[in-house]
Amino acid sequence: MRSVLYDFKRSFLRLSVLLFLVLFILGGIGISYSVFHILRINPSAYENLNVAGFSNISTLGTIHVYGIVFNNMGQPVSGATICVHYSGGVMNTTTSSEGLFNLSIPYSNSSYAIVKYDGMVRNVSLIGRSVVMVNGPYVGNVGSNVIIHVTNGNNNVVLFTNTSEFYDLGSLHNPYPYCPIFIAIMNHNHLVMFTYERINVSLSFLQANLNEIIINSSGVSGAKVLKEYNFSLKPFTPVYTTIEVPSEANCVAILSNSYVHGTPYSQSPILYTEIVTGYFSAMGLFLFFFPFVVIYLAYAMFAKPRDTGALEFILARPITKGELYMTRFSANAITAIIASFLINISPNVAFILIAGLYLSPQFILLASIIPMTLLLTYLSITYMYASLIKSGGTTLGLGIATYIIIQIAIPVIGFMSGNYTLIDDYIVPASISQAIASYLEGATISVNVGLELLSTILWIVVPLVIGYLAFKRKDI
Repeated sequence: MRSVLYDFKRSFLRLSVLLFLVLFILGGIGISYSVFHILRINPSAYENLNVAGFSNISTLGTIHVYGIVFNNMGQPVSGATICVHYSGGVMNTTTSSEGLFNLSIPYSNSSYAIVKYDGMVRNVSLIGRSVVMVNGPYVGNVGSNVIIHVTNGNNNVVLFTNTSEFYDLGSLHNPYPYCPIFIAIMNHNHLVMFTYERINVSLSFLQANLNEIIINSSGVSGAKVLKEYNFSLKPFTPVYTTIEVPSEANCVAILSNSYVHGTPYSQSPILYTEIVTGYFSAMGLFLFFFPFVVIYLAYAMFAKPRDTGALEFILARPITKGELYMTRFSANAITAIIASFLINISPNVAFILIAGLYLSPQFILLASIIPMTLLLTYLSITYMYASLIKSGGTTLGLGIATYIIIQIAIPVIGFMSGNYTLIDDYIVPASISQAIASYLEGATISVNVGLELLSTILWIVVPLVIGYLAFKRKDI
């Protein structure tokens, strides 16, 4: 047993193995960069600063501005600087402990506000125009606004917003006509509300078929009400509170005495959903190359030592050929497993440092299965070749050729024959990745998960067993 443990540690604690793990960490960082690059996610999507409010345009030629500033956890930001620009000057103020600000300025058809805090900036129009002409670094970081109330043909109330994508309330975050209230749920369960008139609001979380649900002034029908919250809101008095959102909720309805509205509900922030969508596309770019690394690792740790006769010296110790085969394979398999987690943990660290976004432990665990099964498959195949063929160079060449044939040639044949979907879902190694990616992206799983799992396991186990039996019977 001591000889087995010695060979295991010697196989695992090698410079080539450590470099292998570092390579996967760098690959994970590359995935995070690729996600941001592919999706063109800019800082305004994740900066920890949000602004919303109302500008009341008086018939006397004055704009009264009322707004709130809050962070991505739905908590008020105090001490933020508000710079309101209009044709004649600039007026400054700061937010209160409740994140509230208000001021009045002369009417101007180019009025806008710039919100600054801790190096972050958001920009909003105050007059109901969708584009604000701002010079310098603020171009592109422009919020949205809409005229929400009309009196005698005059636009007199405008809702303005500029927030990150850390909300998960869906379209209720976006302004829509004749809505006297701003509502957002930030980061799962942090509710923010702000209104310009006294109003009673009912917020209902529903489980429903979105094609059958009916929401009107009488209430909700065609849906199961999972949780309901009722609020009595005062004008220009922000509400920040934590709520419990049922995990089964897929729709939200808000009802008040002046309007009703319903929208699909996401259990995750919009930014999370966007990143997950691009995550597996970015991972695929790196996973194409990493099997070559594990094939070389199997060559360096098993095929080459057998070819040069180095394994004969190890067998002089009290260790059997079967034990030697399994300890070498186990050391390499653990390396592949650790690497699979590192390639998913390191993007999470990058997402936290860059955007403050956390991927759930469940996401990291399931996503790690994708590279893990792929690497273990080609590790097992290369070990099988090394057991059947003594030449290390031939083993390396066969391992690389097998990967190219399985991952490239066979899918091409499937595409030309019209069987690509069948091959991709059930025939190629690590086919369980199809179901995992669909589940984590929130898409419908349209494959037979049991068959995919069986195919994935057989691709790992069958070559491993063949190689084990062949190595025990053959001479070194």
